Amino acid sequence: MFFTLKLKQYRKLKGLTQDELAAKSGLSQQYIAEIEKNERSKSPTLDTIAKLSLALEVCPYVLVDYDKDKYCKICVSSCTKILLIICLLLHEIPMGFLPIG
Repeated sequence: MFFTLKLKQYRKLKGLTQDELAAKSGLSQQYIAEIEKNERSKSPTLDTIAKLSLALEVCPYVLVDYDKDKYCKICVSSCTKILLIICLLLHEIPMGFLPIG
């Protein structure tokens, strides 16, 4: 499922309006609406994904459709490490799941 659909799905699941999510994430309501309608020409930045995932209290990997089963088989980039830290803060990934690298 695309990020745009997942964002809307989790926002509604949490019972939030676009305005409420905007307030919690520090992003504008217009920007969130554009993402949900897939009207943005560029993909959301890592910073935007982090802000939205923290506001929704979900692991960023949930929003970007990350396959946790393949996690240990991929190279760990600095972006992945940042997203993992956010997940740990949200208690979505157990400490033993962290990769070495």
